[in-house]
Amino acid sequence: VISVRQKIVAIDDVIDDHGQRCGLYLDAHLQRIVPQPRRAFQGWRYLEVKDAPADLTAAQGGADLPEHLRRQLVELGAW
Repeated sequence: VISVRQKIVAIDDVIDDHGQRCGLYLDAHLQRIVPQPRRAFQGWRYLEVKDAPADLTAAQGGADLPEHLRRQLVELGAW
């Protein structure tokens, strides 16, 4: 279940004793979103804007629910 989104603010090459890799720098803010069930696979983290779930607002309700309860509701199809 996808439950938050976080902006990538920078991408950089990282070179150290372990070799070269890609460094992702993330915004500290975690934006809650309307929960969306997804199967686990590498590419799900980088959604196109048109495919991304909407932000969770107070008007939609549920923003104050504990995360485990929100996940259960999504998994049961009740959200």
